[in-house]
Formats: sequence, structure tokens, C-alpha cells
Amino acid sequence: DLRAITTSGAGFATHHGGPANMLKLLSFLGIEGVPVSFGPPESLSPVTTFPLQWRIEIDLFYENEGFPEAETPMSMYDSPALIAKTLRASSTKVAVVVTGPATNVAIAL
Repeated sequence: DLRAITTSGAGFATHHGGPANMLKLLSFLGIEGVPVSFGPPESLSPVTTFPLQWRIEIDLFYENEGFPEAETPMSMYDSPALIAKTLRASSTKVAVVVTGPATNVAIAL
């Protein structure tokens, strides 16, 4: 049960391209209605922010794959707020999977 996807503006994509590309990828996979958001453009430790050129190249990779436009709009919450809201709203335990910088989780907690 996928509840939300949050992207880090300091991780593997920019805060502009990352969430939009995740929405397109979800749409390609036939998954609609999952909120996607973005976090701060800098990590809590600036030395862990991925180089901007890497983030731009990853954004462009997804943009050039031709994924369909998503019907699901971007979440109105930023990533830390969406994490906190999702955890509070759940009546069961929620596993949080982190694949990049943990800035969003750190701020949410």
C-alpha cells in the first residue's frame, strides 16, 4: 500500500523535476492518486547535497523517456509535512523507505 512519495530537492533530482517525473512514472505504471511532494532544495548538511549537474541530468533522463503526463496533481504539502500528515493519519504502522538524503524524514520527525 503506497501512501505517498516525497522527493528531496538535495538528492537524486532537483525539486522542480523530481516530483513531476515521479508523477509521470507513477502514471506510466498505472498508479494514480498517490501524493507526490518535494522537500527543501538543500539538505540539513550541505556537504551531502548531490551536485547540481547530477540532479539536472537525472531530471533530463526521466523527462526524455517520454512518460505520459500525470493526471494526479502535485501534493499541496511539502515533503516533511506530507510525511508527518501520512504518519498521523494512519491507523496502522507505516514503513518509511529512504533512498537518498534523509532530510525530509529528519524535518518531519
